[in-house]
Amino acid sequence: MAAGVITDIAAGIGLIDIWRHKFPMVEGYTYYFAVHNLHKCIDYWLVARSLVPRARIHNPWPRTYSDHALVLLTLEVRGQRVAPFTWRFPPYSLLNTAFKQDLAQAIEECFCTSRGSVTKFCTMWEAYKVYICAVTITKHAGVLKSLQGRLARLEKEIGQLKGEYLTTGDARPLGLIYTKLMEFQEIAHTEVKHMGKYAMARAYG
Repeated sequence: MAAGVITDIAAGIGLIDIWRHKFPMVEGYTYYFAVHNLHKCIDYWLVARSLVPRARIHNPWPRTYSDHALVLLTLEVRGQRVAPFTWRFPPYSLLNTAFKQDLAQAIEECFCTSRGSVTKFCTMWEAYKVYICAVTITKHAGVLKSLQGRLARLEKEIGQLKGEYLTTGDARPLGLIYTKLMEFQEIAHTEVKHMGKYAMARAYG
């Protein structure tokens, strides 16, 4: 009863529950996981009625790995595609004392796990997690070897820049470290995404 009232009110103001619009046969507003023979609740996913034709729902991780697999909603947008670009660290940020202190602390934590620490920036641990994720979802040895090599070189470069910073006190190496971390994470996430699509295609035909 309550579910019907909510959907009626939402529809009255031009909002559509996109998940149930795409999958009208779900039982009791739940999503069925065949692996565990369970029905799990899914929250309302409201989008404007005009966007419904452009909505595409994907499950980016095979459910064989977890019953908490992510559900991804993408919207197809017509128009000119923006060319990808590599982010660069803005040097003027190092003129901010508070930012410089936070960055130095974050870099200090790059060689530690995330357990027991709160890091405000991309860390080496995050990079390792991306690599581990890639190992889990596919057997693409060539790509994994490339990521592993990049990660090893990155760790060596960061060690050298860290030593330069500690020796000279110059803040510029901090910016270089941050840029390198961000670049690696961008590359790794892109590779993992492609490998994930390959694994999905192989698993589901």
